[in-house]
Amino acid sequence: MATTELEIMGAILHLRDELRSGRALATVHEAGLSNADVARIIGVSASSVWRYLNAERRPRRGPALKLIRLLEQLEVVRSAS
Repeated sequence: MATTELEIMGAILHLRDELRSGRALATVHEAGLSNADVARIIGVSASSVWRYLNAERRPRRGPALKLIRLLEQLEVVRSAS
C-alpha cells in the first residue's frame, strides 16, 4: 500500500481510472462480491458502492483507500488462481 502522500494521491488517481473504465466493477464481480459485501468491507452503504463502481460518484479518501486495498487483494487472489 502507498505510504507517502504523493503515493496515496497516485493510488487514488489510479482508482479513479479503474472506476471510470469499469475494471473495478469487473474485478469485484469476478470475485463474486456483491455491493453489500464491498460496503461492509469499506464502511459505506451498498448504494454508495454502486455509485462508485458505476462511476457516478467518487469515494472520499477513507473509503477510497479501503477500496484500493480491497482491489489489490482481489488482484492478488485472481493472479494466484
